[in-house]
Amino acid sequence: MKSLFFPLTAGMLLCQTCFDMAAAQGAQLEPTIHGPYLQQIADDGATISWTTDKPTAAWIELWKEGHPNQRTIVMDAKYGLKRLGTNSHQVTVWGLQPGERYQYKVYAGDRGKQGDPIKPGNEPADGTFRTLNSNGDRCSIFIANDIHGDSKRFLDLMDQHVKVGETDFCVLNGDSVSWLSGKDQLFKVIVDPAQKIIKDVPIVYVRGNHEYRGGNAINLPDTFLPQPNGEYYGLLRQGPVCFVILDSGEDKADTRKELGGVTQFEPYLAQQAEWLKKAVECPEFKSALYRVVIVHIPFAGEKGFAEDLLRKLFVPTLAKAGVNIAISAHTHYNVFVPGGKEPGIPFPVLVNDNQGAITLTADSQKMEVIHYDRHKKILRTERFSPNQF
Repeated sequence: MKSLFFPLTAGMLLCQTCFDMAAAQGAQLEPTIHGPYLQQIADDGATISWTTDKPTAAWIELWKEGHPNQRTIVMDAKYGLKRLGTNSHQVTVWGLQPGERYQYKVYAGDRGKQGDPIKPGNEPADGTFRTLNSNGDRCSIFIANDIHGDSKRFLDLMDQHVKVGETDFCVLNGDSVSWLSGKDQLFKVIVDPAQKIIKDVPIVYVRGNHEYRGGNAINLPDTFLPQPNGEYYGLLRQGPVCFVILDSGEDKADTRKELGGVTQFEPYLAQQAEWLKKAVECPEFKSALYRVVIVHIPFAGEKGFAEDLLRKLFVPTLAKAGVNIAISAHTHYNVFVPGGKEPGIPFPVLVNDNQGAITLTADSQKMEVIHYDRHKKILRTERFSPNQF
């Protein structure tokens, strides 16, 4: 994200609440029915998402933690226009400071349709978040995958491993549902059960093969956004770790009858492979003490159309650039393939089943990847020294 967000200044502020302002104008506030929750976390920004019952204007108040009287209004707008015709609200803020804690309050209603400026209020925060910090000295993330609609299992894993205020972000590594069939499906499975956590801890959504199936697959960005670069792949840097987020596509060829002729994954993956060649030359990748690939379909341990294609397109670039480990999903059983066991793959591949979870923590001395079962029993621990590629 480029820094376009203006600084928070006391001269921008008034103390009347937005609720009072809306009431004075005769404008009704729309209640939130899903969210809010955090996405697209970066060094200098984040996106706050929520849903109302009816389409309307929406906005947030944003302030640095500890400074509730210094609030800035940010509208839900795109390409210079307020998004008035949607009930799926996504407010992106940028120009923030790395590693800082911010608080926010969401609003929606007809008051936002008027031309005169909305004035900040003093309502309590809906959530708190910390921006990433590429120059920080620590990193802590949580990874789960293959939920397939089991919201109880997902929430149990989150409760076991995610620490609000410590965990930098949570990764959903694909197949949250088996079939994207309705606009409220992901709210019921992910957002609503985990809202008490993801209002404060951002979600990083990685697509699995099941995210491409169903009549609502094309509308996934209405609920879970791509990376800040606008794609479901990208680089994400937190402290000493650079994460390479890859989108592995379907596990079948585009010509397979089951896919109904609606997919174009092979050219999409080829385009992504060209992006990867440039990404590993970026300073945020090359300067990282640790490099981690997160991809739904694994490079090793399985044979098949998708696995072979991914190995052909992605692994040579990653092997040459140097990475510590690739973390995957998809198989529904645990797999660990040491680096060098399979030809051309010098880095280890860790695959989480559809029951457990993975945590990753790192500082300047070591990176530790811990694989847990459903009941928080440790299955495997992998440790890496800095620059151990």
